Amino acid sequence: MSHENLSLEQLGAQAYAHYKAGEKANQKANDHAKSSGLYLAEAKARVAKRKDMTWPQFLKAHCDIGRSRADELIMIAEGRSEPTASADRVREWRATQAELRRTYGKSSKIHQQKQQQAGRSEVDKERAEVEISIAAMLKRLTTKQLKEFEMHLRNVSLARNSLAVWTAAAA
Repeated sequence: MSHENLSLEQLGAQAYAHYKAGEKANQKANDHAKSSGLYLAEAKARVAKRKDMTWPQFLKAHCDIGRSRADELIMIAEGRSEPTASADRVREWRATQAELRRTYGKSSKIHQQKQQQAGRSEVDKERAEVEISIAAMLKRLTTKQLKEFEMHLRNVSLARNSLAVWTAAAA
């Protein structure tokens, strides 16, 4: 669609009209989210009193909404969450994943493993870093190289066991 024939005033008026329509649509969406949450809260309270059905079973059978989204809608209806909070979290997660793909390639498992080690002691952190590095190296090896490496490790292990037995006998 070309806007070349429109004056600046017309462009501004059209932009503002669409902006206001979007604001109105967002408000309607928020109202619908709150209403949905109120119905879901009542359903959840009723299901909790039953022994023949769980909350996820109810949702699957009667309301095709995932459990976490349903609980989020309840939180919105109760005023414990904003309707845009979920979209913001998804947007942030997607941006993080895109950055991880740019940094670490297609798989961000290495970065996820590094994040998991954040709460560990220094010794545990150092060990985790070595394990992550080894895992990354192993992924680059061919099957033949992996088999050769496995044999090498077995030989080293046997040598250590022999050395331990010999040292214990000598003591």
